[in-house]
Amino acid sequence: MTAELALRCYQSEQGRLPSSLEQLVPEYLQQVPLDPFSGRPVIYHPQGTNWLLYSVGEDGVDDGGKRVGRSVSGTVTKGDLFYDSPY
Repeated sequence: MTAELALRCYQSEQGRLPSSLEQLVPEYLQQVPLDPFSGRPVIYHPQGTNWLLYSVGEDGVDDGGKRVGRSVSGTVTKGDLFYDSPY
C-alpha cells in the first residue's frame, strides 16, 4: 500500500512518525487513501516507532484494530484488515 511506503519514507527522513496521514500530503502522497469498505480514509494510529494502519474490513465496522477472524462460508467476517508496520 502506498500509505505504508509513505510512512516509512516520512519516518526515515523526519526521524519520527506523522501524527496523521494528512501530514504526508502532498510530499509523500497525492491524497490520503480511502478505505474501500467505508469510503473514508484508512485508519492510522501511530504507536511509538510503529503504527497501526488498517481498513475496517468487509463488515464496515472499526473494531479498534482487532484483526479479522476466519470467514465462514456465506458470512461477513468481523474485524479489521491490517497493513503492518515494521516491528
